[in-house]
Amino acid sequence: MLKELFKSKLAVKILDTFYARPEEELYVRELARHLGEPVSSVAKQLETLSALGLFRTRERGGVKFHALDQDCPIGAEIESLFAKTVGLVRELKKHLMAAEGVELAYLVGDVDENWPLTEPLRLIVVGWELSALAEVVGAASRRVGRKVNLSTFTPEEYRSLPDSEVAGFHTVLIN
Repeated sequence: MLKELFKSKLAVKILDTFYARPEEELYVRELARHLGEPVSSVAKQLETLSALGLFRTRERGGVKFHALDQDCPIGAEIESLFAKTVGLVRELKKHLMAAEGVELAYLVGDVDENWPLTEPLRLIVVGWELSALAEVVGAASRRVGRKVNLSTFTPEEYRSLPDSEVAGFHTVLIN
């Protein structure tokens, strides 16, 4: 979905970086280094996103700094799309990494492509003592506005599941 809205994968990476840190200002070389992309490509994409009104630019000491334009009329809607797709993965991964006993975790469903945002995703978590995850996953789901159905299994239970039970496109969060 986001790649259709923004034909460039780089635009999605740039926006994701700034939505993860909405108050931050970055200069092109710093952003390019963070993304592992050529400076010229990042500069061109920032110019395009700025022309859409999503970014503001401020010069300080001869260096141009870029930040999200908090006054952009469509900024909140774009941010909401990110939260429900790319941001959801970031949010869940953060909580799963902090949880004890998680050995494997992945989302079933196409998180950032053509999967309808109204369709719930399935989060499969394998490990021990996972009862506290339901509250954390529910809170993350409500925060981003996308339903996530949690399925937890011990390693033995997971190994005994039929393939059809865990089939489908998935995004690995912890392996």
